[in-house]
This record gives sequence, structure tokens and C-alpha cells, in this order.
Amino acid sequence: MGHRRRGERHRLPPGYLDEALLALDAALDYLQAHSAQFDVVHNHSLQGTPLRRAPELGIPMLSTLHTPVLPELVDAHQIISERGSSFVAVSSYTSSEWRGAGIRSTVLPNAVDQTRWLLGGGGDDLVWFGRIVAEKGAHLAIETARLLGRRIVLAGRVGDPAYAAEKVWPLLGRDVVYAGDLRHDELAALVGQSACALVTPTWQEPFGLIIVEALMTGTPVACFDAGGIREVISGLTGTHLAPMGDCIALAAGAQTLIDTTSADPGVRAGIRSLAVARYSLDARITQLEELYRRSAVQFQTDSMTASGEAA
Repeated sequence: MGHRRRGERHRLPPGYLDEALLALDAALDYLQAHSAQFDVVHNHSLQGTPLRRAPELGIPMLSTLHTPVLPELVDAHQIISERGSSFVAVSSYTSSEWRGAGIRSTVLPNAVDQTRWLLGGGGDDLVWFGRIVAEKGAHLAIETARLLGRRIVLAGRVGDPAYAAEKVWPLLGRDVVYAGDLRHDELAALVGQSACALVTPTWQEPFGLIIVEALMTGTPVACFDAGGIREVISGLTGTHLAPMGDCIALAAGAQTLIDTTSADPGVRAGIRSLAVARYSLDARITQLEELYRRSAVQFQTDSMTASGEAA
């Protein structure tokens, strides 16, 4: 169930949201009618409907906070007074932001399937990938690449055509190439064949999943210090932080990373190894299953307490 930021709303056909909300309600109706068949509902929706209906489902609901604070979700949670709901956040930064709005959460960082992001051999070009929207700052990656005198390849879905038309497309040329919205295997291969990935958000990034994806291919990452990015890369090799918006500092950091990895091909394998150790699906699944178990136990305890008080 998608929340569309500014500039992406045009992609939704007329009537889409109304139909999607009806489908969401139907799914929740099914869960309520078959509650005995489920232990936990894991909610990734950015709409308030699941939270508002959580108390009536008869199933504990665990919701992941992927974004900056969304008033609709805060309002929905306040209405139900936390009955039936618990939360996880993708970073300590994101957890802190939501805590300020009255929602407490356990921190559970995102994970990446290491079997789909394989070690690459590197190359000469820079790479930037993600949604082409203003908050992801592709134009700043282009500026950084030109400071380095290196070609950069951009890849990703266009989420904001107006931004792309004004800030990105006019810069395309021999040194700036748009590869399109690639299939997963194509994207992983592109990233793995790059000298360095640039991550250039203009907003406070809740996590920065593309950082981990790039590192798992052995490609170093130079990124702006925004939101949860600092904690995501803490302790990992092949990374550099630059002040937000400082393309000169980002370029200098990227050059250092490129020099280090090109001098010793084994460095890329080390970059991948640490990223896999911290962000692989295997470790995260175990943690998630424990959260599911705790949610189910707590829900049963609260239900028994409520029944006793009613009696």
C-alpha cells in the first residue's frame, strides 16, 4: 500500500486510492474473520487504516516505520490507544523521530538478500541508483561526478518528472548516462561493475537501503551525512560521509575510496563481507521471528488481562 510523496502522485491513475483503500479494508475484513489462522499481522502500509482497525482484528499487529513521521499514522495510532499494535523502526534515527510524535518502537534495521547482490569486479564509472525525485538528489551526484572528471551512470524509476526534466535530463551526455529503471539482475550487475556509488539525499534519509546493496557488491559508497545514514555505515569499510550538500567533500571522499579499492582488489571482498555480516537476511529473519513471538505473547497477556477486568 503506497504512500506517494510529492511529484509521484501523478503516477496513480484516477480512482486508484479509493480502490486501494477498499482492497485494504477487504484484506483486513478477511483477517478479522479468520483470526485464528494467524499469529501476527506485519503491517508495512503507509495508510492509517490498518492501525485504526488493529484492535478489532483479534491478532497482534507489528508495524514497520520506514519513513519520516506521517501524521495520518500518528493520528490513527492515538485513536486506538496502542491496543493491539507495536512498532519497529528501520534505524535509531527514525525511531527517535517517531518517538517525538508519541510512537515508541524497537529498532530493526533493514536487511538485504545477499544472494541477489553479489560481489562485482568494479570498474571506472560512478553509479547512482534510486528513485529520481528531488529528495534523492541525483543532480548532486552528477555535480560530484563532474568534479571528479568521471562518467556517472544513473538508474532508477522516475518518481518526479518535473524534477527530472529540470534538474537531471538537461545534464545527460557522454559523461552522464541514464540506464533506465533496470531489472534487479541488471541493476546489481551495474552497481558491482562501478568504481564507487554516490548517495546524495537532500532530506533526512530514514535508512538508506541502497548503501547496503552497493556494499554487498563490494562497491564503496560515498554519501551525505543525512538522517540514519551515519548509523547504517558505522563500522563498515568502504564508506565515506560528507556534510549534506557538500559535493566537493563528497568527491574527495569518493576519490579516496576509489584509490583504496583499485590498489588492492581484495578490498572489495572485505567490504562485502562486513555488509553481509550485519545486514544479511539470515540474521534479520531470526530477529524478526523473535519480535513476532514477543508480539503474540504480549497480545495474549493483554487479552487475558482485559478479559479479567471485564469479568
